[in-house]
Amino acid sequence: MSLFQSLAIFWMTLLFTQTPDTLWTKRYGGPFGDLGVYVQETSDLGYIIAAHTQSDSGAPMQHYLIKTDSLGEIIWTKTFCRSDPFSGCIQETADSGYILTGGTVDTTGHMVIYLLKLNAQGDSLWAETIDGGGSGKSVQQTTDLGYIITG
Repeated sequence: MSLFQSLAIFWMTLLFTQTPDTLWTKRYGGPFGDLGVYVQETSDLGYIIAAHTQSDSGAPMQHYLIKTDSLGEIIWTKTFCRSDPFSGCIQETADSGYILTGGTVDTTGHMVIYLLKLNAQGDSLWAETIDGGGSGKSVQQTTDLGYIITG
């Protein structure tokens, strides 16, 4: 079980046992308002974390993804620029890649659902926006290898 605790500058990821004894504690993020949003254990027993980051004061927020090993050590990080991003959920997919849903502001200024497919190294394979207002809150891969999204 993992838990995010949001802090002003960084966030902390804690891993507990069932009792709950702390196994490890890690701090991720930089000096400008980062926020952890979602975490999932991956098939390699590591973790994939969806977050938001701000690279410097006054810069726009970006999607921020972190892949760690089982001890929380960073394997890779990726940032993806979108207008006013909101990361909702990230899941590992059958091909060992990842699917991220959230929201972004489109060119007309409206919030749209955002879907981003990544390979196992976190490289973007494709991105889609879906009209309808709001943002994606949860995503799951279906048995036919499609995706179902709530938002």
